[in-house]
Amino acid sequence: MRNTILFMSILALNSFSFAAPIIGGENVPDNEAKGILNFFTNDKDGYLSGSCTASKIGSKYILTAAHCVDLNTNQIGWNNIEKIDLSDENSELYGLYINKVNIHPSYELFKMLGQTFKSKDIAILEVDTSKGNYIKKFQDLPTVEMDFSPVLAGEKLTTYGYGCEKIDDLDNPLSHKKMAEIETLPLSSLSSTCSSIAPIINQNASQIYSAQIVSSTLATGGKASLCKGDSGGPILRNGKIVGVNSQYIIDQTSPIEDNFLNLHSRLSEVKTWINSVTQ
Repeated sequence: MRNTILFMSILALNSFSFAAPIIGGENVPDNEAKGILNFFTNDKDGYLSGSCTASKIGSKYILTAAHCVDLNTNQIGWNNIEKIDLSDENSELYGLYINKVNIHPSYELFKMLGQTFKSKDIAILEVDTSKGNYIKKFQDLPTVEMDFSPVLAGEKLTTYGYGCEKIDDLDNPLSHKKMAEIETLPLSSLSSTCSSIAPIINQNASQIYSAQIVSSTLATGGKASLCKGDSGGPILRNGKIVGVNSQYIIDQTSPIEDNFLNLHSRLSEVKTWINSVTQ
């Protein structure tokens, strides 16, 4: 699940990148995870631009990653079928009007500082339920519950996302809903992995870890890596959301092409903010 835009360069060739589809993992049948959807935004010229994953968390609320949207996002196209292929003229995206985009304040702050890996990369879209042809279709989707209790190292979780399935498919318009079992890693894993490739990350390890759930990737013995389109997808524990797919750390000098670590913004850190937005 990777995103095409690298967030920042660290040293010469080591980078953070925003997440995109799950590489590895398993396909999700149409009749499962119906509250998890794939959505697209428009660029300034009105063309489909970014592809991300999101979860319906209320009758008019959608949870995703902050970097998937901006404060001017006022429409999205979405679907939650197993596959959506925009190269197929018969593929349909359901339009929704957005009343308001709520982005966690820490994201905007750290974005200005060029350090979004420390931020709560979380946004909530408030859907305009008064207009549009697909309001009922959206409201018929089940709501995915949230769990604000802390996630500890060693916990077994499940991540969902739409997007590329291998590195050389980054520009493939096919979006495929996938899931993967992941295991959370301790702070020491972030420090030890990053100390050899990016001292600036090692220095900020505790701040990264306080904001992000860290999980292993294919390159570090895990079962899946994030790829383009997975951003905003939920991390579930016992069927409830505990995190949101955010970023990954990649060493572009490595002979292994998959990510080093996946980062998922912690819901336990934003309970008060989410409640203030949705209640």
